[in-house]
Amino acid sequence: MTWRHDAGYKLFLSSPLVVEEILRDRFPTWARALDFSTLEKLSPEFVGDDLVQRHADILWKIRFGQEPWPYLLFQAEAQSSPNRLMAMRTAEYRLRAFQEMVRGGHVGPNGELPPGLELVLYNGSARWKAPCDLASLIAPGLPASVTAGTTPEARQAFGLHTEEHYHLIELRGIDPADLPPDRWLTWLVRVERARWSGRLPDAVALGEAIRRSGDEYIRQTFRNLYAALGWLVGMPEQVLESAEFFGEEGMIRTEETLMAESVRQMKEEWRRAAIEEGWREGEQKGLEKGLEKGLQRGLQRGLQRGLQRGLQRGLQKGIRRQRALVLGQARLKFGSETAAELQSVLESLSESKRIEKVAEAIIECSVAGEFIRRARRA
Repeated sequence: MTWRHDAGYKLFLSSPLVVEEILRDRFPTWARALDFSTLEKLSPEFVGDDLVQRHADILWKIRFGQEPWPYLLFQAEAQSSPNRLMAMRTAEYRLRAFQEMVRGGHVGPNGELPPGLELVLYNGSARWKAPCDLASLIAPGLPASVTAGTTPEARQAFGLHTEEHYHLIELRGIDPADLPPDRWLTWLVRVERARWSGRLPDAVALGEAIRRSGDEYIRQTFRNLYAALGWLVGMPEQVLESAEFFGEEGMIRTEETLMAESVRQMKEEWRRAAIEEGWREGEQKGLEKGLEKGLQRGLQRGLQRGLQRGLQRGLQKGIRRQRALVLGQARLKFGSETAAELQSVLESLSESKRIEKVAEAIIECSVAGEFIRRARRA
């Protein structure tokens, strides 16, 4: 199953339940006036007068009552990496949406345009430092002697009073304890924190909430997220791929969550398995050599040499298993072409710690090219 964070979060933002929750929690004044039974998802593809196509992530239309006018345009964007010009991008998408509304005749009786809200949902590991308002992107290049005493209209013409801005939700900066426990955004924050903590939340409780909601967008979002992150905590691949785990009917296995304690435990299991296998192989070979000579000295030397060789072979087998696991996860997230390119990189890595860095890059990178560059530097 392929999971790319930007595309995956579009599923999340495509859920009417999620949109209503976000608007009620983040924009309560607007929400009290909105009629959520009129939620309508619009096409986010815009073709301007210059015939150049633009594509926003998610665009919703919500009326303030049962009448066609007025209504709110709610635009949501998913980001896995910071974008300094995000304010300009969201402003452009709003203008493109206005053009589509004008073309379709979805304007007020005197040609008025609808109000709009822009939301950016960010799940990257680096802190978001980009300005959220368009005015901050405009350099104050005019000297004070020019702007002093100017009218508000003139200052707006200079770009000094540009009020276009977007609202940011930065997942890594949120403590789920500060959120209402029954919100989908709260579940999303809990699952995303597994990328840094190595602990996924209880899949049973989440699965029951998903089943009660009956929302296909939510089910697919969390099923794909667990598939992308579950390997970090030792969740078996066959469970992730089965219909039982957030399956077609939204059911999950309730007898166990099938998760290990943390990433550290998984890495320790790799090493322990390699050492145990090496010990067994070395002990067998050492005994064979010692028995053939019938001498205690030979036995001891055989054991030592056999243990040394067996341990080395066991470690090598552990490395091969580690490579295979990382390669499989790369294929799951980035596709077969990236996995084929990664294979030669992994074959050049003979140390477990370096392969672990590649595994961490799978989680932290959202673009295949960026991931391959990280893997080569491991």
